Parts: sequence; C-alpha cells; structure tokens
Amino acid sequence: MLTLRATRLALSFFFVLLGPFNIGHGKATETKRWDLLPGVIGEDGRRRVESSAPPWNAIGRVNRRFGGFCTGTLIAPDRVLTAAHCLYNVRTSRWPPASSLHFTAGYNRSDQVADAAGATIERGEIELDGRGRPVRIDQDWAIVQLTTALASESGPQRLADASGSSIVPFPIYRGPLADIAHKPLILAAYHQDAAHILSVEDGCRLLRILEGRKVFTHTCDSTKGASGAPILVDLNGILTIVGITVAYGRSGGKIVGIGVQPPV
Repeated sequence: MLTLRATRLALSFFFVLLGPFNIGHGKATETKRWDLLPGVIGEDGRRRVESSAPPWNAIGRVNRRFGGFCTGTLIAPDRVLTAAHCLYNVRTSRWPPASSLHFTAGYNRSDQVADAAGATIERGEIELDGRGRPVRIDQDWAIVQLTTALASESGPQRLADASGSSIVPFPIYRGPLADIAHKPLILAAYHQDAAHILSVEDGCRLLRILEGRKVFTHTCDSTKGASGAPILVDLNGILTIVGITVAYGRSGGKIVGIGVQPPV
C-alpha cells in the first residue's frame, strides 16, 4: 500500500481554485509572474499552444458548479481522465454529483471546441484526510463519463498533427513506468496563472518511481489548476498518457511534481 509516509516526500497538494470564477474573464497571466508560483520547478518552461487544434483540443477544463476547476483529458469519446481530489467539495466534505461537473474540450478564454456535462464518475479507492488530501496518492484518479460523446472513435494523437479540427482521445500507456523512464515528458495544463489558456511544457523528466510503481516524481511545472493534467510521452510519433499530475512536493530539498499512472 502506498501512503504519504511511504513516499518520504513532504507533499503539498494541488487544490483546485476554490471560490467563484467567471469563464472567459480576468487576465491571470498579467497579474502574476509564473516564476513566483508554488509548483514551478526551476526555470519556467511553459508555453502557450492553440488549444482548438489537435492534438491539444482533446484536453480541457473540468469546471465545477460549486467553484473552481482542474484539467482533464478525453481518453474516449465520452470519458474524461482527471484527478479524483479535484472533484471533492472540501466546503461540504462531500463528493458532488456528476451533473455538477462540466467539461470544456479545447477551452480558450470564452471559447471551446466542444463541451458536455458529467453523467457518472468512476474513482479510485480514494480516502481523503480532513483537508481533502488523498491518503493514498496512487488512488488519486477519476474518470468522468459525459452525457454525450465529444470526440471521434479512433485515431492516434500525433504531435506533428495540427491540422483539421477533429477531437481524438489520447491513448493510455499501460506498461511498466521503468520502460519509458528515459523518455522526455510533456505536460499540458490550465495553470492558476493562465487559467483560460492551455500551457504545454516539453522536455521535462521522470525522476523516480516510488513504491507501488504507479507513482512517480517529475520535473514538469505543476501549479494549482494543473491537477489531473496529462503527462504525455511520444511513443513512435503517437502522444500517449503515462500519468496525470496530482501534487507537488519536496524531495532532497528540491521541488518535484508528483504523477500517478492510472489503472485504466
């Protein structure tokens, strides 16, 4: 069993942005410097991308009716992968109904490529402490089943493919993390300081695989809002999800990101 103590990391979890927010309003990127945010690791390597075009249009925001958001990714035409702790309502200490969630694919300020409400939620066997933080990090994943399909049935997500407007779900890597530990990682997320624009960081690294072999540390910038964001690798030209980012913490005195390989 993987516990916080077993990881030997001083973890600080990404809590989704609580409180009211207005989609399409505000200029967070102009009011805060990225290099001052907790979770930015070393030099800021994030860049903005065109979220309405593939492959990035399969990534979007999971907006919560009770306030806040996190990042989610289509892994099937009507299934969104994200972090479980994002969906928990800390104020009421309850799991909200799926209908209170709304996924916006390819979101950019006030526009999105497609959107749908949640129908059902599948979660890991997650247990939260009194502050809404997972006791077992490896169970911090969730899949939101949507009320309608937003994407095509099949087709690989190629990094070089930026043509057309079709949404193609991302495949998930199900092999051992050790087999892809040498590959550069790519993180795509809606960060706190750029909440309405998708940011991508490529060239970050997997640092260490922790107990249970489903949790790993990495060097991708990981701030609030990035919870549930896909961590991708290029496998023979196809972008593939190897995990989702769920937290940041300290290891050996340095800030590291925490990723989870979902068992789906």
